[in-house]
Amino acid sequence: MVIYKKVYAFVDTSVLDPMYNDYSKLEKVFQNLKKHISNKKLVLFTHEIVIREVEKHIDEQISKQLEGYCKLQKSKELVLLKDVKKYKNLFGEIDNNQVIKDTIKEFKVKLSDIGIQVIKTGNISIKNILNNYFLVKPPFCETKKSEFPDAIMLESI
Repeated sequence: MVIYKKVYAFVDTSVLDPMYNDYSKLEKVFQNLKKHISNKKLVLFTHEIVIREVEKHIDEQISKQLEGYCKLQKSKELVLLKDVKKYKNLFGEIDNNQVIKDTIKEFKVKLSDIGIQVIKTGNISIKNILNNYFLVKPPFCETKKSEFPDAIMLESI
C-alpha cells in the first residue's frame, strides 16, 4: 500500500475486536499501519467509547472461556490426572479478574504500540445529541437507542 498524502482514519469496534481475539492474524496488517503512522502518512483515531466497548467484549469473552476452563478442570474425565506431576499446572487456581485486567492492559499496549490516537469524550453538547435523537438525524434512525455511543463519539470529534 502506497500512501502519498496524509490519510486520517477512524478505527471502530469492528476493527479492534479481532485485534484481541486473534492478534496473530492481524499483526501484519497492524505492522504495516504502524509503519505508515510512523512515517506520518497515516493518522488512526479511535474513541474512548470504542475502547470501553472492546474492554467489555474482552471481559465477556474471557469470562466465558475461563468458565469453560474451570469446568474442564473439574471434569470427571480429567480426575485421574489431578495428582500427576506433569499436569499440575492444568489444575492451578486462576484469578479471573486478573486475567481480564492483564488482557485489557496488553490490548491497550498494542494500541499504543501501533500509534492509534484515542479521542476523549471531553466537553460534548447533550443538547445537540438529543436534538439529533428526536429529529432522527444521523447517527440515529428508527432504532434509535443503540446509536447513543456513536452520537457521543461524533459530538466529541
